[in-house]
Amino acid sequence: MIMLVQLANPYSESGSQAEAEKGDTIYNGANDDASGVSAVISLAKYFKALNNNERTLLFVAFTGEELGLLGSKYFVADCEPDSIIAVINIEMIGRGLFSKSYPFVTGYEKSNFINILNRNYRSLSGKKSEKEFFKIDINTNEFLFSRSDNFPFAVKGVPAHTIMVTSTSDKYYHNLNDETETLDFNLMKKVIRAIAIATTGLITGKDIPSRIKRTD
Repeated sequence: MIMLVQLANPYSESGSQAEAEKGDTIYNGANDDASGVSAVISLAKYFKALNNNERTLLFVAFTGEELGLLGSKYFVADCEPDSIIAVINIEMIGRGLFSKSYPFVTGYEKSNFINILNRNYRSLSGKKSEKEFFKIDINTNEFLFSRSDNFPFAVKGVPAHTIMVTSTSDKYYHNLNDETETLDFNLMKKVIRAIAIATTGLITGKDIPSRIKRTD
């Protein structure tokens, strides 16, 4: 079984709420995390149409992440972790800090998951010169690996990682101004396509990522 996992929660837990502008008090959360929801929906449609998966695919949208990963903890408590090959959580892929932004993988050092992604992408995308499309997470001071819905699965030993483009240092993070006009849709398309290509071996049963050391 492989899971593509996603959450959506635009609310702030850190008190960093922006001032309401022109009476707008709705946190639309275009990047955090409607961009990730869009990725999950697009990938679900893609793999359904492709219809060649040798492993079961589950596309899940969790709630309660900001309240303590409530949805993902509830889910993992009622399943058999050893039957899950991998979990891919998709967060904030709609806005990069630079003109050429790439997705990064949280907790990359805990399994060989990122190596599988980059190997598949390099061999199947026709861009063999692009050795590492999926980058390592350099935002270690933000503890992104343990703050998102991949983490309850990782605790159980599942190779569970989050793919992101935007870190929490983004000026629109947990902000009223996280609106659609701030998104880079070409970037989103590039990242979603890359995930579809890079997970080919996981989908067809060729690749088995190494397990994460259990801490439960």
